[in-house]
Formats: sequence, structure tokens, C-alpha cells
Amino acid sequence: MECALPCVESVFESAHPFQEPNFELSREITLSEAFQKLFEEESSRASSPSTSGSTVAETLAKLTILDTFMLIHLLYAFINTHMTLLATILPKSRVPHSQQLRNSRASSINSAIPEDSTLASIRIALSRWHDHWTRLRSTTSSHDWAAMGFYKNGYHFWLVSQLLITKKESVDVVMRMEVKCEDKLEQLKVLLKDDNE
Repeated sequence: MECALPCVESVFESAHPFQEPNFELSREITLSEAFQKLFEEESSRASSPSTSGSTVAETLAKLTILDTFMLIHLLYAFINTHMTLLATILPKSRVPHSQQLRNSRASSINSAIPEDSTLASIRIALSRWHDHWTRLRSTTSSHDWAAMGFYKNGYHFWLVSQLLITKKESVDVVMRMEVKCEDKLEQLKVLLKDDNE
């Protein structure tokens, strides 16, 4: 995570990248620093300036779609690890999982994940990520967006991350999935149906 963020796409694709007007030898921020900025409190900068000296908004404004895609993957991995550890201490339900999903509305209080300081920070980071992703999406032309390739699907990682931190059932579903599970999407759709009912 200590690697620098990748150069902008136009520089990468250029036959003569050093001649590009927006060429930078270094982006002056590492992936780790960008990840930490998602969690940084706005008020903390006044009391102790960060290493780069820029605000969260200034840092996010410099991130590309690829940068943002890499950040949501890091966030997802961080959330998945946290929720996996949290699942070991959450009270186990004695109700079969299929019945749990049917009764999810009635047991919404019991299905909520207990709040902790890490989850509160994760919620802030996901909110910042989503706001920036939405801003990037709205400022990118439809032609450029279509050319983005697979990393334009970062929103899906955000959606699964949101499910992981809001519903205990989502942790149960993800914990039961096998590595090469063919029906992952179908299992995750069950969680979305509960929200849409």
C-alpha cells in the first residue's frame, strides 16, 4: 500500500509520456495515504496537520476513477476483515438462516450490527468514497465512461460494503460463501430483496 498512485490514463497511454502537459514524476501521495484520508476527521487537520498537508477534499479532488476503484477494493478488504473478526463475537442466532431472512423485517433491531468506533470510521470512509465516485461519474462523459473497462464497476463493491456494515445477515451470507462460489450474486440479491420489500 506504500506504492504511489498510478499516473493518469492519458499519460500512461501516451507514446511520449514525458512530453504530456499533465505529466508528473510522482503523484505525491501513496495509496496508503489516500486510504487514510478517507478516514481522516476534518477537525483533526487543524490540531495536527497530516503528512501531505492537504485537506480531505483537496486529496479526493485529485483522485482518478482508477484511484477510486483501488480505494474501494482496499475498503472492501478492510471491511471484510473487520466484519469477519466481528462475526466471531456477535451473538449467534438459533433461528435457521432461511427463516431469519423471511423474518428480517420483524427482527431488524436484532439484525443490526452493533456500532463500534471502527464501524463509525468505516461509514465515514464509505460515504466519502461514494460522494467522490458520484462526482467523478457525473463529470465523466458517457463515451469516456464506457471506455473505462472493469473498474467502472466500483459502485458494486461499495454496495456490497454497505450491506456488510449494515446488516448482520450479510455477514452471515458472506461468511458462508465458498471461494469459487458460483451463486454469489444470487446470495447477495437475497439481501437486497429484504430492503426492497
